[in-house]
This record gives sequence, structure tokens and C-alpha cells, in this order.
Amino acid sequence: MRLRGVLLAGAGALAMAGTSVATSGVAHAATYLYEAESPVNTLTGATVSACGTCLGGSMVGFAGGTGSLRFNGVAASAAGPATVTVSYAAATARQAQLSANDGAPETVSFAPTGGATVSGTLSLTVNLNAGNNTLTFSDTGGLAPAFDAVTVASGASASGADGGPAGDGPGDDGHGGGNGVVAGAGAAPASGGAGGAAERLEAGAAGARAPAAGGGTDGAGTAAAGAPAAGGTAAGDENAGGPSASDLLAKTANCKPVSNGSFDSEGDSGSAQVCAAAGAVFWTSGMAIDCDGQRSAQCNENTDCCFASATAFQQSDGRQLDSATLPYVVVPGASGTWNYANSGVQAGSVAAVIYQGKVAYAVVGDIGPTRMIGEGSYALAEQLGINPDARVGGAGSGVTFIVFTGPSAVARPIESHAAAVTLGEQLARQFVANN
Repeated sequence: MRLRGVLLAGAGALAMAGTSVATSGVAHAATYLYEAESPVNTLTGATVSACGTCLGGSMVGFAGGTGSLRFNGVAASAAGPATVTVSYAAATARQAQLSANDGAPETVSFAPTGGATVSGTLSLTVNLNAGNNTLTFSDTGGLAPAFDAVTVASGASASGADGGPAGDGPGDDGHGGGNGVVAGAGAAPASGGAGGAAERLEAGAAGARAPAAGGGTDGAGTAAAGAPAAGGTAAGDENAGGPSASDLLAKTANCKPVSNGSFDSEGDSGSAQVCAAAGAVFWTSGMAIDCDGQRSAQCNENTDCCFASATAFQQSDGRQLDSATLPYVVVPGASGTWNYANSGVQAGSVAAVIYQGKVAYAVVGDIGPTRMIGEGSYALAEQLGINPDARVGGAGSGVTFIVFTGPSAVARPIESHAAAVTLGEQLARQFVANN
């Protein structure tokens, strides 16, 4: 399942029978979002339907009678109470049963959101196990709401003091480094209004690990000491072979939006737009770490709580991509906001990624949530000097992604970083000349 760390900026909370409501504010939490219509979930007697205000443009409801929606693989960083924020739609007051890990179900009451396709939120506290969990919403014959998504925050630090507990992440942003989430109690969304704005957690600026001096990559994308391989670009050398970071950024100063709205990203909420340019699309956002694909010492179930052993696109030999060695970027899943394929982006499309004066070339290698943008592989983070740790790494802002478009902008084979660099430098020069 695709899921990413987010920070809840606020959520509507209502008291209900048998369920306690989260009412106290805590600072920065790694919170994970799960969309109801994900194929990883188990739908029994439930259907997916359109919802214009929902994440991904879809929701899951029960078409009368009994049914259930089971969220599988729900991650918790620690055992104990977790804040679960449910995004749902209900024209009238509704009820459903909620069971965590097949435990005794409790009745949850949902207030009207202002319409059958108007999304609102409800925040509650649920006891979870450390690691993976299940959350099952069931309709036992009454009227349950339609479900859009859930976000789950666990292992919270209530203090929010700068610096946070050791190992919980950076605390240099004034909000602390503890695993917490702002989950204040509040009113249900007003009639006709959507609730539960989400904001991505800023992660990783402090303690970012740069590649070794002179480090480059070999033709397969494997980290190699010394000078970069033929066609390669050292992470800190913005002038090696292609345009400089400043030359590329000068061509992204003005945005002609191609997306129908904005995306959330690491460290930001709803402000990243996809922009059109001659021969490319681009956006500026934070960057989260995608550590999916082949298992490695850097990317596995122990280094990433949400590790997935598959990527959307595969190598020429059928194997999954290797985040630890191949610089790749992630594009949002197709939605009403933006469909990457309609812009000429596909598997293996080459991208130039710019951060703090560095330019790194990558390929489109994975697909993420429909409302999230700005994500790159472990190897890409290393090349840019961004902390690649999937748990606490990433960059909160200032990463520009330029994805070149059309069939001539595809690196083949997708796993050849050398091919991506050679083609990327050529396309980057064309981008500067034509925009």
C-alpha cells in the first residue's frame, strides 16, 4: 500500500459511545495516510464510487445491508493509543462498528458532513500494536457513512520541545522532533464544507548525510567511490555535463499550471502545483523517501516501517527497482487533479531534480498516492545530499522536479542510471534552450 508521513493540522472530533476522542495537542508526528479504495484493503459487500471532494476522487460505501471495509497493513511505530482520523462522507448522521486487529468492535457515530459526497473528518483514539495492524469498519444493517481515507499517528511526544527524544527526527524547525500530531478537538465540518486539512511532516533537514566526496554511480546505479562513471554526474557538481542548477531553476520561475489544483508534499500542505513547460512538466515541493522495491541493507522492513517489496514499474529483467542504488522519482497516481500519462510522462521518463545547488538525474520509477507529490528513492536522496533514511529523512521544501515528457524522454533500460544521466543532460540543455 502507498502511504506517506503527514502532519494533521487539525481534525473535527466528536464524542461517541465506547470510543475516546483525541483532544490534546502534541507536536510533529509521523502520521500515515491510507486511502479506502486501495487494492490492498479488503472490501466485503462494499463498493467504490466517485467523490469529488475525496482523496483520489473515490470513496468506499456499503450499498445497503451488511458489509465491511478492512484497512490492511496499518503501521504504528509503538504499541498503545494512536490517533486515527477518519475521512468520510455522510448526508445524515450515521454509525459504524470499528474493530482494531479483529478485537471487540465499538460503535462509532458520524455527524453529517453536508452531503453524500462531501468529505469531513472525525478523530478518535484506538489502541494499536507496534508494526502492522488492521482497522475494520463494518455496517451491521444500519446506515454507515462512505469512507474516504484514514490517517494514523502513533508514538506521540506530548511535549513538542525542540530537539525531541533521541532518534525521533530533527527538531530544528521550532516544533520539536518528537513523533507527535496536532489533533485538537473541534467541531464537525460545517454544512457543505470539507474538514481535516492535512499537512506533510517536515523531515530531515538537520543531520542530512551527503555522499562521500567524489562519489558517483556506476552504470547500474550502484554507489561507487571516486570520480563518477562515464556519463555520470557527481552529486555536488552541478556543472558536470549538463546545465547548472541556477540555469534550470531560472526556467521554472513562472508556472503555467497543468494540474487541476495542488498537491500535498513533505513538509507542506496543498501548495505544490504541476506546471507545464516546453518538453517537460515541473513542480517544487519537499521530498519524502521511497524505499520500496528490492530488499537491501538500506531498504527493508526494519529500516522502513512501510516498506513495500514492489514498485509500480520493473526492470528490464522483470525484477523490482532498487531504491538503494537507482535514483528514481515517484509521481502521483492518476486523478482528477492530474494524470501524469496525459502530460506525456511514463515509466522511465527522465527527470532532473534540483536541491541546494545540486542537480541529479533520475527516472520515473514508482507511483504514489493521488494527493501527494514530491518523493524520491534512497539513491536519489544520497545524490542530492538529503538524508535518505526512510524513517526520519527527506527534505521539507526546496526540491524542484523537472520531468521530461514524450517517448523520446524515456531512459532504456529503466535500471540504467548511466542512460538516464546521458539522456537527462541532453534533455536539460534542450529545456534551457526552449523555455
